[in-house]
Amino acid sequence: MSRWSINQASSLGCDLERDLATYAELGATAITVMHAKLEAFGREAGVKLLRASGLRVSAYSSIGGFSLHERERWPTELAAAREAIELGAELGARTILMITGPGQPHPYPASEAALLALLDELLPAAERAGVVIAFEHNHALRVDLGFIHSLHDALDLVERVGSPRFRVCLEMNNAWIERHLERDLRERCALIELVQVNDFAPGTLQTPDRVPLGDGMIPLRRIIDGLERGGYRGDYDVELVGPRIETLGYAEALRRSLAYLEALADEGVIAAREPRP
Repeated sequence: MSRWSINQASSLGCDLERDLATYAELGATAITVMHAKLEAFGREAGVKLLRASGLRVSAYSSIGGFSLHERERWPTELAAAREAIELGAELGARTILMITGPGQPHPYPASEAALLALLDELLPAAERAGVVIAFEHNHALRVDLGFIHSLHDALDLVERVGSPRFRVCLEMNNAWIERHLERDLRERCALIELVQVNDFAPGTLQTPDRVPLGDGMIPLRRIIDGLERGGYRGDYDVELVGPRIETLGYAEALRRSLAYLEALADEGVIAAREPRP
């Protein structure tokens, strides 16, 4: 079975039923389920549809972003996050994705302290559900989503927390230009739970503005090879978002991207899927 999944964000304008039909036509074997799409379709009906599809649920997206500096909102937000963790586990997801929420205009240490306090409440729920919370380092233009923008800083935070239930979701579009990327992949790959794989459109002045895998300027083969050599054995979650994807069409963009990953697997760059600890 392949080690790539399709994130429902890659067909943002379609509902759950249409997504499942499209992914089946493409021969996909795994999906990252978007909470918003499941809720819009109807939770009970959506869960039945997902189970009937035969697709493995790679991850459930997502919990957060939290109101880090408005503690009066935490009880409601934590309750919603716990519910999503339980639902993701019910669907068979190993991974629950998370965005931190914005930190501005507060200094980084204050935002980090708030996030650590929230994790003290969330990690026991992840332990009970048997899942891993993986948080995404957001693009620096998306300060509305999070306050951690580099993979390097994200890995530092995971090391500080020191819990096997808390890991990083590596966002390729955000990490590929980092100075310490090769060293981090070599030395800290065990802290990466999921890789969101996408490609960067040359000359773009906006985000997101992605293209099918292999059509952009990210050195995907080199980075994926670094991940594999570092011991990464999780999924590559295809997440294609932006105006060029909308123009090309979801099915065609995904078809090209899956073909790219299949070629890497045929070349031996991506190892076969094995059970993860």
